[in-house]
Formats: sequence, structure tokens, C-alpha cells
Amino acid sequence: MPTAMPAPTPTAERGDERGREPMTVSPEPSIRSRSPSLPPGSHYIGIDLGTTLLRLCAYHPDLQTVRFVPNERDKRKTPCFVAFPDDIELVESGRKACDPVVGEEAQRWLFKYPKATVFSWAQLVGLKFDDERVAFYQRYAPYRLVKDKYARVCVEIEHDGRQKHYRPEDLTAILLTYARQNAEQALRHPITGSVITVPAGYTLLQRDATKEAARQAGFQHARLISNAAAAAIAFGFDRPAHPTSVTEYVLSFNLGAAHIDCAVVGIDEEVFEVLASAGDVGFGAADVDVRLLMHFVQDLSKQSNRKLTSLDLLSLRFGAEKIKKALSTADSISHTIQLSSGAYAMTMTRELLETLCADFFDRCLVPIQQVLVEAKMDITKISKVVLSGGGSHFPKLRDRISSLFPGNHIYDFALIDKHKAVGYGAGIESALLSGMRSPNITNYLLIDSLSFSLGILDTTTNTIKTLLKRNTALPAQTTVTLRPIPPTTPPTSTPPAPIAVIKLYEGDTTDPKTCHLLATLSTPIPTQDKHITLSIDVDVDRTVLVTLVSDETEKNVRVTDYPMPVFDVSEDWERGVGVTVVGAGERKGQAGGEVEGMEIQD
Repeated sequence: MPTAMPAPTPTAERGDERGREPMTVSPEPSIRSRSPSLPPGSHYIGIDLGTTLLRLCAYHPDLQTVRFVPNERDKRKTPCFVAFPDDIELVESGRKACDPVVGEEAQRWLFKYPKATVFSWAQLVGLKFDDERVAFYQRYAPYRLVKDKYARVCVEIEHDGRQKHYRPEDLTAILLTYARQNAEQALRHPITGSVITVPAGYTLLQRDATKEAARQAGFQHARLISNAAAAAIAFGFDRPAHPTSVTEYVLSFNLGAAHIDCAVVGIDEEVFEVLASAGDVGFGAADVDVRLLMHFVQDLSKQSNRKLTSLDLLSLRFGAEKIKKALSTADSISHTIQLSSGAYAMTMTRELLETLCADFFDRCLVPIQQVLVEAKMDITKISKVVLSGGGSHFPKLRDRISSLFPGNHIYDFALIDKHKAVGYGAGIESALLSGMRSPNITNYLLIDSLSFSLGILDTTTNTIKTLLKRNTALPAQTTVTLRPIPPTTPPTSTPPAPIAVIKLYEGDTTDPKTCHLLATLSTPIPTQDKHITLSIDVDVDRTVLVTLVSDETEKNVRVTDYPMPVFDVSEDWERGVGVTVVGAGERKGQAGGEVEGMEIQD
């Protein structure tokens, strides 16, 4: 199938371990050569949506298990590149003008159209332009990042002599459209839903932006699961026989190009429960590439007549990535990178790489220690450590993690490639959502948890009152009562009706400046002898529903609608992204009233 598709409008088994038959691994090319006969209904596909690579995994009924779906080049991974080459060249190749190209074909345009070829944008999804991660990303991107009218980050593409702006989720939508079309051609039936893997550290806004990209791509529903949870599911279906009456605790560690995911997962019968998770978004294996790039630049600066262009920096960056991968299995490597000023030849050793990245490996261990504490899990109770993601290749990292756990705890996948574990887990989840069952794919329940705490702002202290703590099992619900605060002095005149303004925040501190504002809503404050009941419900898809109930009214709204919450239930609801209680006396031009404000009633 062609790799071009219409561009979006620019923005301004676990099986039964009790004697099940061993899983048969059939040659993966058969997924294209054999025609599945799926029952009518919704069909889901698992998507490992990485920063640098995309993998698709789906159920194959003739094989009675899940298999990775090859792309049109018969490869099981697609580079996450989107390019907008010159219109003339597109027309000459038989495509419509302005159509983007995806994958390997887009990758080959990078050095010819560096300002019209985008890669590694996943870490920008759902971010505001003033986020500190945007400035760091811009230092190493060959294209400009700009701000739209909603203060969101956009990628500026120079295409056909003009500048066009695309949100990162628009680019993700192009990639997911390619994935859906490719899967439909390979599987020979429509795909209506997707299970997409995302970093555990994604905020609700970033998750909702990813869901919006999936909707743009034609998926009617998108279930998001963390990379670490998906790898744990893959482990559950790959592991040898285990006593069903004993809960097994595993630590799942995923190191991608631009994120770290870590989770403690309890596996009991057909239940996978995420007891605690932690992540570091914006930090990952690509940071090693940056360290090597800086080392190369320093080395070249010592040589005369070596002026580096922006394309030279790109060449050094991708050369660094190749060297990093090679040193995961070799002790040293000699490599030559072609630059505008001539060939740059160097020899890099694994020892030097480990020295340059010593603090990198230290930082990788932080989420592991964090989830063990938050899960209240003793190290001796962890039966296996499941490593996944391209960054798990590092021998140094494997050694550091092994040293934390006594005995042989690193799990080596028997039936699947560990680098495909995340996609495999997403594929299993997609099979169950499609209603598929087989001796190899049996039913299970995934109990995920909140990645960040949810709370409301208490304006008496200007701190956030946590209502749902991080790692709370989903679905979750909590209710609090807001009681009017009597005035300290009686009003001298009839004041306007006081209004309670409540702000919902996502984050793990009590400081609103370090948390994400999810929603702002307002409602009239009742009289002193009445109160407001505030309820927060979060479902398994992390859709947040806030309900305000007083003796006179009831309001409820989903606060994770993208791109900004749309509160159409009342004009009193204000747009925003995160809760606070504002007293009547704080309204401009108002001096006192029937109540001073609202407080949380314990």
C-alpha cells in the first residue's frame, strides 16, 4: 500500500497456566499470506507507538494468537517519520500534491528536506509552548517550534515555499492513519479500535491528545495502556507454568527513546493489577545519543577548519544512535560519518560511553526505587524483572538493575522478542477487546492505576488538597463536601450572589505552580446552612467526570475532552486545564457577603 495519505488540516494469555498447551510460534509472514475469517463486529489492533518506531500487533484467528503486522515493505517496525516533500516530486511519484509520506520513505527525505521532515515528536504531544521540555527539544530539532493561539506547541513545516503549522498530535494522526490503513490491508477487514501504548508519565492532557489523534486517524475508540503494563501482560502470556493460587509480583521496566516507564504488577489468576507506576517523560535512551553528539562536537572543535552545519549535526546525531546500538553488543566500534567538511572517523568504546553516561544510568534507577516504595513492596517479593524497550539493550543498565535484586531476576522472554514485548502486550489487549478467545488467548482483567494525583485548590492556604492519590486503582471515585464559611463581619449592603470557583489539578505536589490545571468550574455558593457536594469519577480510560450537587442544582461535565474542556452544561463553567475554592470576598469589586467562601468539610 502507498505510504502517503491525506494530510490533516494544519493547526492555525495470560493463558490458563494449569496444563495449557505450549504456544506455537508460527512464521510471522503468514499473517499477510493467509486470509483471516473474523466474526463481524469491532476489530481492534495493538499499536506500540514509540518515539522512534511503530509496531502493529493483531489477533490472527487461523493461528489462534497475536502476530505482528508487517508494513508494505514486509517489515515489522516502521520509523516514526513524517515528511512533506516538494509537490513536484510527489506528483512525479504518482501521489497527490501536499500528501505526507510516512516511515522509511519519509526518513530518506530527511537530509533533502530537513525542515519538512519531522521525527521524535511524541514527547511534545499535548504540551504547552512554555513547557521547559519544548525549549530543550528545540535545541536539537532541525525545524522550528512555534506557539498557536491556545499557547500550544506546534511544529513549523517549510513546504512548497510556505510555512505550515502542525500540532504534534496532527503528526501522530498521520502516523496512526498509516497504521490503520496498513493493518486493514494486511488483515483484510476494517479496523475500528486501537490499543495504543503511551508512557506512564503522560498527563491526562497528553493522553487525551493521543486519543484525539486516534480519532482523526479513523479509530472509533482508543484504549491507552502504559508501556510497562503492556510488557507485563506479555510476560504473563510468555512465562512458564506458575501456581495459580500464588500472586506473582513483577517489576516491569521500559526504557524507550524519550521516556522511562516502571511499574510493579501483581499477577493473580486472570488479574493483572498495576500496584504502582512511575515514569520520566522526556528522558530516555535518546539522551545517550545527545551525550555522544556533544562528545563528537567537542572532538571536532579541536580540529581546524571543521565548521558544522545543521545537516552535519543531524548526521552526527544519527551516527551516534548507530554507535550506541552497536556498543550494546560490542566492546568497541570504528565508525565514519560523512560531514560537509569531509569524513569524520572515530573509534568509540563501550567503556567510554559508560563513562560519558554515568549519571544517565543513575537516573534510570530512580523510577525503580520509587515504585517499590509506593507499592510498599519488599525487593524479595519481586519474582522477576521484565525489561523492554530499545534502551534495555545497555549491558551496564542490566548490570545495575540486577545488582538491586538478589538472585537471577531478569526475565528472558522465551516465545517473543523482548524488544517487541510492549507491542505484543498491546496486541493481546486488542484481541480481548475484539472478543477473540483461544487456547492461547484467554480472558484476563487489567487493573490500571492513576499516574498522578487529582486534587482541588484550597485558597485559604493556596495549596492543593489531594482527593485521589496517584496509584489509586481504576475506576476510582471520591466525594467531598464543601461547606460555606460564615462572614467575619456582617455585610453593610446587599452584595451580589457569591460564586464558588473550583479548580481541578493533576500532580503530585501541593504547589499549584508545579501541577497541571485540568478544569475550572463555578457555581453559586449556597446559604450558610447548606453545602455543595463535589464528586470526581475516573473510569478505566481515564475520563474524568466532575459532578457538583447543591440543594438547588446539579452540574456534571467530562473534564478531559480535547483540545480544551468544553463545558456546555452551563455558562458558569470556565475553560481550563486543572481545583480551587475561591471565596465571595475575592471577587473583584465585592466587599463581603452572606458567606466568606467555601472550605472542605472533613
